[in-house]
Amino acid sequence: MPLKKGGTVAKCSLIRILDVDSGGVEIHGLVDVYPERTAEKVIRSLDGKKLHGYRLSVRKWADRTLMVGGKKKLPDGQTACKRRRNLEISIT
Repeated sequence: MPLKKGGTVAKCSLIRILDVDSGGVEIHGLVDVYPERTAEKVIRSLDGKKLHGYRLSVRKWADRTLMVGGKKKLPDGQTACKRRRNLEISIT
């Protein structure tokens, strides 16, 4: 999908993270925008804005765990997420 002022949205996914212990839910959107310069402009223009009463936190994505078949796969030898333990992750 082309952007209004140049660039392309190549892929968009939503990730829902449920913390089973606390009942808290997070929704993360992953958007691939090309070229890199346009992606940086999109990040700067959206970070801190409000959407439906929620403040957006927009930043460049960093891979922390691998997703395989919609399930979290931890690095070899690691038995649990070091940041939070009991999570259910779904991708749409």
